[in-house]
Amino acid sequence: MLLDALSAFTIHHALAAWLVAANVSAYVAFALDKSAARRGAWRVPESALLKLALVGGSPAALVAQRVLRHKTRKEPFRTRLLAIFVLQAATGAGLVGPTLYDPALLPALASGLVSTLAAALPIP
Repeated sequence: MLLDALSAFTIHHALAAWLVAANVSAYVAFALDKSAARRGAWRVPESALLKLALVGGSPAALVAQRVLRHKTRKEPFRTRLLAIFVLQAATGAGLVGPTLYDPALLPALASGLVSTLAAALPIP
């Protein structure tokens, strides 16, 4: 029983650490791209920004988009970013309930989510 509790603790904390890192990385990438755009310097590719959102940084990517006023009118980037966020939010809501009862489900569900999103949202 204690081993199961420790296993759940580790999985959930690892997921939280992943999401923090993904969100910080996404926000920083948007800020660097905005700064580069102002200077006319090398830009962060849109595909890299979308990939950071796809791996869990979509909340920070949306916040950065609004706060920094960066890529707010650029299509199809804007639509793809919002679609990633909506899919992740819906999936996250579906993951929370089942994993509270069986933490072993989280890796399998997360792996399936990444595969599904990668197939549904081709990023150039």
